[in-house]
Formats: sequence, C-alpha cells, structure tokens
Amino acid sequence: MSKTGNDQARWADDPSVLSLGSILGAVARHWRITLALIIVGGMAGFGLTRILSPVYTATATQLVKGIPGNNAVAANFEAAQYAVSRARSYPALIYSLPVLEGVRSDTGEKRSLDVLRDSLSAANPPDTPLVTIQARAATAKEASERANSAARQLALYITELETVDGKSPVIVETAVQAGVPRRPTSPQPVLWTILGVVAGTSLGIAISMLLTVLPPRGARRAKRLDRQVEHGDDQDNPTIADDPAATADAQTPTDVRTGADHPRLQDAEPFKVEAPPR
Repeated sequence: MSKTGNDQARWADDPSVLSLGSILGAVARHWRITLALIIVGGMAGFGLTRILSPVYTATATQLVKGIPGNNAVAANFEAAQYAVSRARSYPALIYSLPVLEGVRSDTGEKRSLDVLRDSLSAANPPDTPLVTIQARAATAKEASERANSAARQLALYITELETVDGKSPVIVETAVQAGVPRRPTSPQPVLWTILGVVAGTSLGIAISMLLTVLPPRGARRAKRLDRQVEHGDDQDNPTIADDPAATADAQTPTDVRTGADHPRLQDAEPFKVEAPPR
C-alpha cells in the first residue's frame, strides 16, 4: 500500500493521529495547488488595496492648563492636578453639537453631522493633561484641516463650559497641530497582501488534506457498489435467490444440448420442424 493509502486508512480509523508530519506530507504531494492558492491570495489582497478608497488620518494635540491661585508653589501643583483630572472628561465633548457645527463651518463641509461625527475621535492619554483629536478623510489635506478645526472648536467649547462669572479655571491650547499625512492609514497594501497569502495558504492546506484523505473517485465508486451488493440495496429487482422455483431449476443438472432433464420440459410435447411445401 502506498503512503497515501496508509494515511487514508490511518486517518479514517483514528482522526486524532493527524500530525504536523501528515499535514506537511499532504502539502508536499499537492504543492502545486497550495502554491497557486498562495499566489492568488496575495494578488487578491493587494488588488483590494487598489480598489478600496484610501482613508487618511491626521492628529492634533490639545494641552489643558490649570490657572494657579495666589500661593505660587501649592497653587501650581493643584492647578496641574486639576488640569489632569479635568482632561479626562473632555474627549467626549468632541461629539457635541457646537463643535460639529463649528467644524462644518470652518471646512465648508456639505456632509451631514452624523457623517462628520463618525470621522472624528478624541482621547486622553492616562495621567496627562493632553487631549488628542483624530480626523479621518478621503484626502490628506482634508484630514489635516478637519483635525485642526476640531481641536480649535473643542478648545472654544471647553472654555465656554468652564467659564463661571467671566473666569475659567483652565486654559486649553493647541500643543501640536495636525500635519498633512504622507500615506493613507487604510487600506495598508502590505497588511492586506499578507492576509491574502495567509488565506491562500490555509485554503491550500485544507484542499491538500482533503485530496489526501479522500479516496480516488474510482475507489469511491467501487466501494459504493460493494456496499450496495452487500446490503442488497436493489430491492425492486429480485435476484434468483428470491425465487424458490428458479433456485431449484438452477440446482438441477441439465443437458446443455437439449435441456431434456429440465423439470419444465419433461411434460412438453416434442417439437417438430416440418419442411415447407414445394
């Protein structure tokens, strides 16, 4: 029996014996299929990056500063701690209506506020008085302008909320303006190509295992016919074993030339052949 046949029998009896060596052997026997699927998967992944629309992301950073009181040393420390604690609540304000309307007015956006809202995000790095604002757009310039506008509008809105009796305990300033991104953040050609190669490899291994485990087509057909004969699947066509008379006839020796000993021919009249009249 060949190695393939041994693998088929062993895996059929006990699938748990499947090992790395068995997988590598299956891939080696069908390496052309696996290689073709790897190439197709990588090309498909790279091709998708050419079809999908690019998305650029720009980031601006805001600094929250607390205003100290009269006692310089203690006040500065308390103001810094106050700024850190207040900065934690500011990222959620990026989605407020005044901020979104201000961004749309600055950039001349014609899209709805819901679409603009989905393109913005804000976060506060832990234990810092910083707020980072990210904006996504179809072009690099548009992403940069949107991020800077959102940072500016957020600072104005925070100052408005924190102001009491004409005074605000914090000042929000732009620490880092959003630059123009050089390359899109998505889709990433390298990442998508790798994913395509991984998908093609996985599919190639699966097909190689199936081709190795499954018996050839001719063997499957012969096995199916043997099973039908063994279990008597053809009930509509009775065999000679189902007819007692036929079984008895088959067991009685007959004269091959005349059939004279056949029980059904003993009472029959002799058959005569007459010559045609002239």
